[in-house]
Amino acid sequence: RQRAAADALCRRGYGVERFIPGESNPQMLAQTDFLLLPVLVEPALLPLLSQCRCGTILLCGRVTDELHQLAQRRSLLLHSYLQQEEMALLNAVPTAEAAIELALSQLPITLWESRCLVTGFGRCTKPLVRLLTAFGAQLTVCARSPKDLALARSFGLSALPLAQMDTLLPQQQLIFNTVPAPILGKEQLRLLPGDCLLIDLASGEGGIDHPAARSLGLRCLHALALPAKTAPVTAGNILCDTVIQMITDIQSKTR
Repeated sequence: RQRAAADALCRRGYGVERFIPGESNPQMLAQTDFLLLPVLVEPALLPLLSQCRCGTILLCGRVTDELHQLAQRRSLLLHSYLQQEEMALLNAVPTAEAAIELALSQLPITLWESRCLVTGFGRCTKPLVRLLTAFGAQLTVCARSPKDLALARSFGLSALPLAQMDTLLPQQQLIFNTVPAPILGKEQLRLLPGDCLLIDLASGEGGIDHPAARSLGLRCLHALALPAKTAPVTAGNILCDTVIQMITDIQSKTR
């Protein structure tokens, strides 16, 4: 993704210097106005960032405590591209395609007429349910918010409050979770058929009790960072578009 983003920025006329730890001269960082960082900054990279001059703008993904503290000490300015709504919306498309590919590779049945449950109805879910519907899955959406349930119904989908999800579990063959909070614990997992496939798309710890799923013999996959893994060029182009808009906004505010 980072390489594809750099290539895309070059094509758009931006002067890009590629800094490779261990190969590039660290003095390059002292001459940089904007530094595009990977989604997760490894601890080994933090000392190198101390070479940046005060006021350097770091375009980053996850803002860890260590990165935040370094930025404060060195007067570096942090701007997270993961917090940009347009990037989240566009990244949902390769995420949905990769999730479908993963399900197809793991299931012994077709998505067509499969009994499928999707939890949550946020940005990631909407392109996913469109694809599942196109495949002919027998799809139900479970969400907490009445607004999300109404929106799912407006898509022509069956929708049920998350509090009533347990009634659906014994019939499911495939579950996609997009809720980044514990909603499928051991008691819920016990209700599932033994051949049900669970794919957790939620960030962080996810929303499924993965150790409990393994102890029950269920197939449970935690699929993270799918855009960069399965469609790095598309993910890089999305990152490029987002970064250009961020730079434009930052520059307009400093004039």
